[in-house]
Amino acid sequence: MNPEISIIIPIYNSEQYLSQCIESILTQTYINFELILIDDGSSDKSPEICDVYARKDNRIKIIHKSNGGVSSARNIGINNAIGNWITFIDSDDWVNTDYLYLLVKAIDNKNMLIIQGLNRFLKNDDNSTIVDLGNHIFPSNSYYDLFSKMELCNYGYSVAKLYNREVINQNNIRFDEDINHSEDMIFMLEYLLKIKTVKFISNSNYNYREYNQGLCSKILSYTSVLKFCKSITTLIERMDEKNINSYDFQELNNKIIVYSFKKLIFNNYMQKEKKSERLLLLNKFKESELNMIEQYYKANNKYMYYLFYLLAKRKIKSFDFILVVLFKIYSLTRKIS
Repeated sequence: MNPEISIIIPIYNSEQYLSQCIESILTQTYINFELILIDDGSSDKSPEICDVYARKDNRIKIIHKSNGGVSSARNIGINNAIGNWITFIDSDDWVNTDYLYLLVKAIDNKNMLIIQGLNRFLKNDDNSTIVDLGNHIFPSNSYYDLFSKMELCNYGYSVAKLYNREVINQNNIRFDEDINHSEDMIFMLEYLLKIKTVKFISNSNYNYREYNQGLCSKILSYTSVLKFCKSITTLIERMDEKNINSYDFQELNNKIIVYSFKKLIFNNYMQKEKKSERLLLLNKFKESELNMIEQYYKANNKYMYYLFYLLAKRKIKSFDFILVVLFKIYSLTRKIS
């Protein structure tokens, strides 16, 4: 008999937290699952830790592969899954003992997405922020409820959700390996277009380690962010065709795209890129992109508007100088705190 749930964990250099993650799964009250560990070319002891656990429990599958990124690892997990449902867990997180049980209990039919809350832990901090989404059921095309009332795009991460494997495979839904930020949101929205119901459950049994690194924690590229923005716009156009309560997607579309470009820009300063590389990136922005960012902040944040006004007017050196100063101040205050 096939397992009901396939748990997919992409792993890259996670030796510090990996055992805690795996142990939390093996002690679940719900036991009809398979655990797929995808070692994405780790150079630490993560592969050995995976092998040790696989010898202890025959529900564990291990796939060792060369490094290709988290999307590549998750896609390989999907390709090898045999469970009726799929849930993703990050290798530095852990789940409470009833995590799987409560997800399975919420299943009504295969044409649904199940979402539960989580506990956010800052690195090296025992205190958590609980995200409780409450108990709600909405049609998948009730976009006002999903995106305005529930603010679904704030929870676009891959974890703390239950996806139907048949829906994923029949519609060839996979993570885009050319996009390296918010690719899990695109996956979720593509899935949303193929189902009938979204169910939120009032449980927070997923424990998420949030690294306090500001906006960015990995290198982004202009090409990747541009592809993400185009994918989001296309998905929103497709969703608008199914819109049952006349939700205005324009503000949401602009918000997501502006945040993405902002994240791309700030990443260069967080990662302390050289001045020549920063200026090269800023010069890549098209006039239409800069005007959209400027107008968005003009309506929503006057301080950010003044900053991006300089960029929209191609005062690139002035923009760069101000951001360098701001990030120096930011770094200093983090050290003090």
